[in-house]
Amino acid sequence: MYCVLIVDDEEHLVESLAETTDWSRMSVSTVHKAYSGEQALDIMKSSQVDIVITDIKMPEMTGIELIEIIHERWKKVKCILLTGYSDFNFAKQAIKFKATDYLLKPVETEELEASVTQIIAGLREEWGRIASYQQAVSAIKENLPLLKSNLLHDLLQGKKIDLPSLEEKMALLEMPFSTGDSLALLLIRMEGTFVEYDYHTLSLMEYAVGNIAAEVFADQFWIWIGKDPHDYLTMLVKPKYTPDAQDKNTLLELKAGELQRSVQLYLKGRISVLVSSWFGFPDELTSTYRNSIGTLRQLAGSEDELVITMNSLTFAESSIVERLYEPPLLTVLLESARWDAFREKVSRVIDELENRWSDSYEHIMEAFFVISGAFTYIVHKNGWRFFELMGNDHRILDTSRMTTVKALREWTYRVLDKIIEESEKGRKDNRQMLIGKIQAFIQEHLYADLTSHMIAECVNLNPAYVSRVYKLETGESITEYIFRLKMEEAAYLLKYSDKKIYEISGELRYQNPQYFSKLFRRQYNMSPQEYRDAMHRCSS
Repeated sequence: MYCVLIVDDEEHLVESLAETTDWSRMSVSTVHKAYSGEQALDIMKSSQVDIVITDIKMPEMTGIELIEIIHERWKKVKCILLTGYSDFNFAKQAIKFKATDYLLKPVETEELEASVTQIIAGLREEWGRIASYQQAVSAIKENLPLLKSNLLHDLLQGKKIDLPSLEEKMALLEMPFSTGDSLALLLIRMEGTFVEYDYHTLSLMEYAVGNIAAEVFADQFWIWIGKDPHDYLTMLVKPKYTPDAQDKNTLLELKAGELQRSVQLYLKGRISVLVSSWFGFPDELTSTYRNSIGTLRQLAGSEDELVITMNSLTFAESSIVERLYEPPLLTVLLESARWDAFREKVSRVIDELENRWSDSYEHIMEAFFVISGAFTYIVHKNGWRFFELMGNDHRILDTSRMTTVKALREWTYRVLDKIIEESEKGRKDNRQMLIGKIQAFIQEHLYADLTSHMIAECVNLNPAYVSRVYKLETGESITEYIFRLKMEEAAYLLKYSDKKIYEISGELRYQNPQYFSKLFRRQYNMSPQEYRDAMHRCSS
């Protein structure tokens, strides 16, 4: 949906265009109104605007000056100029600042709608080009290092990506790696003076270490550099040729030592490097990474500047409930209110427990503590308390009852349902409170020049968001609500006061009484005078 801003110092013209044009038919969801160039710029700073319809002849800032500023600051915004003057100089300036259309007053509704429809069609085509594959590829190339690092981070954490998709991602990122490759993993721990650096300086140092690694390994290995959640630099390596096993192990260890010495020589810092055994990519990556983390922690400890190789080390099979720790984590899913994704992940955890650990109380407890930790996090973050949330369900944190996978499943879904229920209730309550504040503000300022920007400011939110939420919750737009209130107020004044129709029109900020009468007739199917006469006849 698109957003339009109408700008004219003649209020009745703005109101007329806003009220009589069939905006929804053109996929326009929001119509902002401004009565000066400065007010228009204020709205554009805080609201989404796709099309500006502005008069040329305005005091202080002309429409030409306005579109000049818009062209400089918001290059994607399209402008339509309105004027009562068919002056070629105006048209020439409009072309200079890329006005999309130039219409003469008085503007026919059909003419304006045709212009807006054409502009929206152009916007769709323009954004379609921006979102095209070639544009996406160009953006990807500009961000290759970060995208490669993020992909490696996800794979280390155990994120499941089907093999065709992974191959496609790596090809798009121009990486010389394939599924089924035999790779080794290097963990690089920054030590010594590195740990004393602030975040910005350390990031620069890590970048420098990565560049040195690229130089050191370039002649013999392809490398893939990233960073893991423990702040270790991680590097996958793949031989550029096929040496025998002994040669590639020796060569890899030599390169790790060379990297360590180069960092000390050129960056005046120390690192420890752990070199994993060779493994099949991607199936064995996560287990190799977890073993490498454990080895570095156990063998390196607090010692500095070590090179550790894992070829001669053996490890017991991991006995963790692996699905619990694969991204996205349970806390992430709860925080983003992705309830279905949370259920799906829990279902995978339950499947793993039933297949591998159905008789293991310890593993059921492992899953229980991780899931209950995620629940506790989101409950407390929302300002709730577990026992208040669950009411009479006294078993909420009773571990003695959590002896079977079935009990864990039932408990998890029961708590999740309560969290969803409370979240939805809180969201609705918050929205109702927001609607109440907006309506109270409008009622208090009904006789003022109300704008969407002023209304949004009263609740400290973005105007586009306020308009959308209001429409969703009430079924009518804010503009429709204001119009309805003004017409109801006009009807009251016509019935119970002796004020002239032009006085009522002016008080309600309709400067043109004829335009006011037209709107009143549309609401009540009779003119203001006819309504007053009818009310007086009923009361006599």
